[in-house]
Amino acid sequence: MLILIISKLFNCFLLPPGLFIIFLIVAVIFYFIHRKKVFIILVLFNLLLLYLFSIEPVKNLLLNPLENYARKYGVRYNFLNSNKNKIVKNYSIKSSAIAVLGGGVYEKSPDFYNNASPMPDATKRVVYAYLLHKKTGMTIITSGGKRPGLKYSTPEGEVLKNLLVDLGVPRTKILVENSSRNTYENICNIKKIMKKQGFKHAFLVTSAYHMKRAMWICKSEGLKATPVPTDYKINRAGYTIESFLPSPLSFYDIRKTLHEYFGLLYYRIFY
Repeated sequence: MLILIISKLFNCFLLPPGLFIIFLIVAVIFYFIHRKKVFIILVLFNLLLLYLFSIEPVKNLLLNPLENYARKYGVRYNFLNSNKNKIVKNYSIKSSAIAVLGGGVYEKSPDFYNNASPMPDATKRVVYAYLLHKKTGMTIITSGGKRPGLKYSTPEGEVLKNLLVDLGVPRTKILVENSSRNTYENICNIKKIMKKQGFKHAFLVTSAYHMKRAMWICKSEGLKATPVPTDYKINRAGYTIESFLPSPLSFYDIRKTLHEYFGLLYYRIFY
């Protein structure tokens, strides 16, 4: 529990936007102790970072290594319906399951009759898992527990299951993992469900930027998995003038990307 709390605090204060708040607090301290040159340097540096962390080229530069990993080692859902496919030969569809990792939920969403609804990243993952299921008929395992601190929070695994049911997947083809608090626990709990149900291999569905960390955990925990990435964030059509203007979407994606890099370091240290 202590490690989990530390990781949450780290995300809040050492990643944007918390990082910029820390810089401003330090700058204000230097101002009040009459170190105005240091104050000006820190403020200007903070503004430069804020700009760089809000433009598309920087976002792409940071995202590229993660998404390239997903492209290199991942497979697309429509490749998995052919007996000629190498992966299908190695891992029988009958002995495999689709494992989809959660990406956050909104509680009491009006469009879902005041029930919880998946956030955009989670929605893309669910839709891709649905397409993979439609091609292969495999069982889907959804994952994700309750949001910490909310008494009546809905387990994310249940939210993802409900969306799959609405898309037309039979309830009998969906298994739910609903007690995990992070990606590491997602994978460990999915492994337990697979062992209990007799599945030997997972087609792992998550966002491309998240796949490297997820697969590292699979390997460290001995879960045989094939990456099926989705939710690519890089616009590969090229840049325009708008690409160099500050964008809240680029800022948001950069924060998630930095979270992945620190997450990889975090898991290597503590797990």
